[in-house]
Amino acid sequence: LGFFAREFIDLETHSYELTLNGSPLKLEPPVYVNKKLRRRDYIIQDRDHITYEPITSFAELFRHLRIPLEKKISFYLNGEKTTAVEKIQLFIEGREQPLSTPLKNGVQAEYQRKQCALREICRPHDKAEAITVTINGEDFQLKPKQSAPLVNGQIASYDHLVRPNDRVEYFPQTWSLNNYIVTDIFRDYEPDEAFFKKGGRIFVNDKEAGFTTPIKHGDAIRLAPQDK
Repeated sequence: LGFFAREFIDLETHSYELTLNGSPLKLEPPVYVNKKLRRRDYIIQDRDHITYEPITSFAELFRHLRIPLEKKISFYLNGEKTTAVEKIQLFIEGREQPLSTPLKNGVQAEYQRKQCALREICRPHDKAEAITVTINGEDFQLKPKQSAPLVNGQIASYDHLVRPNDRVEYFPQTWSLNNYIVTDIFRDYEPDEAFFKKGGRIFVNDKEAGFTTPIKHGDAIRLAPQDK
């Protein structure tokens, strides 16, 4: 009768049973005879050359299942065609793990493709400089005002997930350490209610200031309600 290909493979060591995205998966190493993929019940012939490739990591598993580790999508940025890369994310027992994680029997794994968000493309603060000031004695960091990106002609948030053929327009403002004025602090800072009720006064480094007064890194700002 001859010998079967499976008799030359250490199936016990290189076979796994696990759950992937909720579906049970039984995995055995692929067998090659004379460089051609064969079934494990293939009957060995004289002078056959047998090899098998153990699948030991999740990266190898995805390749075996023909699941691309990366996927490129095309879109347009300011009129020019470009690409974004969506990568596979692996989660085991709910925690993200590297794709190099070894396979284990009984493990429950899930994978998903991480889509690319606008903030990864536009990077709103990459070329902008933040400053730190004190407001009523407490440190406060001021970040540059963000330019709103447009996607297919509509204003979009930086969390927008880029889809194929999206048309993204983004022209960031140029910011430097000398661009800030008092008004900028009110984008993220909310003064006491009394400041608004009584007509607040603004001081920069102990000098009375207005909403358009320039401010710089290290300035001390005081917001005080108007005296009765």
